[in-house]
Amino acid sequence: MLQHHCDNLLKQIEEYKHSMGDEFHSAKSDSALDGTMALRIIGALRAKPSATMDNLSNTLGIARRTLVRYMNKLQEDNKIKRVGGRRYGHWEIIEGDNE
Repeated sequence: MLQHHCDNLLKQIEEYKHSMGDEFHSAKSDSALDGTMALRIIGALRAKPSATMDNLSNTLGIARRTLVRYMNKLQEDNKIKRVGGRRYGHWEIIEGDNE
């Protein structure tokens, strides 16, 4: 009986995805960092290089986990780097094509 309910739920989910067409996408599947958000993060880091993830997420109005994902992407793209440790470190913006 539980399997029947699960199958029915999966069918309804697929029908919903199909009805939404291109509008349906998962935030996690969209790994590209939005340019506007990148600029907002870099601007916040310029204003306060010693900001913590909690400070930044509150300032930017996004979830901490989302911010961590964006920050990791910026680090992978060599846009920012962390200098020093968690407690006394700070963020540096790597100048170049990030503006």
